[in-house]
Amino acid sequence: MAFALSTNRFGGSSTDDHPFPHPPGVAVTARPRRTHRTRRATSELAYRAPRPPRLAPGELRALVLAHLQTYPELEFTPRDLARVLGRSHGAIRAVCAQLVDEGLARRTSSTPARYQAATP
Repeated sequence: MAFALSTNRFGGSSTDDHPFPHPPGVAVTARPRRTHRTRRATSELAYRAPRPPRLAPGELRALVLAHLQTYPELEFTPRDLARVLGRSHGAIRAVCAQLVDEGLARRTSSTPARYQAATP
């Protein structure tokens, strides 16, 4: 394949096989760069997963404690509780730490963290 240099309308040199002329020193990409101002169009086909309703203060604590007390012989990781309750495992991890501090639950394993209802 032979390349013949010629002068384009911008005063720079170009090759004959280039699909469109461009100013010298400008990078040519296959598609324009997206900036923070350009957004993808939202369509009716875009799926958004339904979110559970927001809980009142202390309600997650009550849910976690109720689940631990329903199954006192079992140990749960925060992820196990999150799957059952449909909530964030990070928030559940914090609630479990509070329950341990209050003496309502005990931590049975450190890695992975496992929690169990405290026996009276």
